[in-house]
Amino acid sequence: IPFPAGNGTPKLILKDLPHYGGTPEFSWFPDSRHIAISLQQHQGDASHLWIADTITGSRTPLTTGLSDELVVAVSPSGKQVLFGELTADYKLVSASLADASVRTLISSQRPVGMPLWARKSEKFAYQTDRTGEPEIWLHEGDGSERPLVTPAMFPAGTTIWWMNPALSPAGDRLAYTWLSTKGENDIWISSLAGGPPVRLTTTSETEKMASWSPDGGRIVYLRASKDGTTSIMLCKTSGQATPIELRSKVTQYLPDWSPTGEWISFAEPDRK
Repeated sequence: IPFPAGNGTPKLILKDLPHYGGTPEFSWFPDSRHIAISLQQHQGDASHLWIADTITGSRTPLTTGLSDELVVAVSPSGKQVLFGELTADYKLVSASLADASVRTLISSQRPVGMPLWARKSEKFAYQTDRTGEPEIWLHEGDGSERPLVTPAMFPAGTTIWWMNPALSPAGDRLAYTWLSTKGENDIWISSLAGGPPVRLTTTSETEKMASWSPDGGRIVYLRASKDGTTSIMLCKTSGQATPIELRSKVTQYLPDWSPTGEWISFAEPDRK
């Protein structure tokens, strides 16, 4: 916005800024042309400082690393920059039901989360960006780990994040929600033995992964229709299958299958 008023018209600058991390924080350099700005380049990345040219739109990185750099302030001389540094320590821990002891399984400065055990084996899957890219990893009972799902398995530049990874009861397949740059939220299945991932369904609505049946033959999940209605859906795990609606107008809480396969729990809004 030009100042004083009347000296020109407002114009949009830095048109190619990434849209992750909310509204960016910035501070002017003394030349009234360059700014120091805090940006999150990709989903899950830390926010780092850049020097941006408000006329050409070019950007030069100022900081790197695993910490977030925020609340930037350029000194009056333009030779120093103050900023706030935010660090994190993500942990996945196991608590014993016998003696309440707690054991740390995974500790990382990079985000890790959404762990879920396989029903019939001592292994679990979780999502992380420990390598700098969003991935789903497998943690075995002996403590060994390996990536199961990576962006390389999907078209380049299309993966934003993964959600709700769930191992099959036998621990031989993994179902998960894929969030794409095109706004897709689809459920996919990958074999732990390898091979390309397979879509659970062929629908175009938003899908959120939930729970395998005890025999591994079906999955119950949430579907959000274009009109905003959320439904509980049931689908075979053969791939590219046609789902069946079990219940409509439910809440966003993920349904869960009972261990014996006789019940499916879910939450619905107050219908008073």
